[in-house]
Amino acid sequence: MFCENCGTQCADNLSACPNCGAGLKNPYQSHPAPAPGPVNAPAMIPPEYSPITMWGYFGYKWLFAIPLVGFILLIIFAVSANNRNLKNFARSYFCDLIIGCVIFGIILAIVLATGSLVLFTKPASEYFNTISDFL
Repeated sequence: MFCENCGTQCADNLSACPNCGAGLKNPYQSHPAPAPGPVNAPAMIPPEYSPITMWGYFGYKWLFAIPLVGFILLIIFAVSANNRNLKNFARSYFCDLIIGCVIFGIILAIVLATGSLVLFTKPASEYFNTISDFL
């Protein structure tokens, strides 16, 4: 092997160059494998990124479903929650709520524009005299 510092050829069993004294790296020497790190280290996760449990998601979903209080809490959690996962869950729930309201508005507009709502305001006897008219 050769010294990386001065380029002198050295024997493979030496740990230092005889010419300049620099440490030698033997490319044939096996290096010990690094110790495996922890597979699951929850203590290393900062509190603002700690995961929410399944029951946590379930509870927050029911909390946000309360008509007025849930909506207020949804806005508060979406804006100022300390936990990023809770904040992102509240934001996604808010987006789902907006999409649901838009879809409901579109369906309501179609029903009102086509006059389909009239079918639900009169009793069926005014539309059909007998069962044979219905069939």
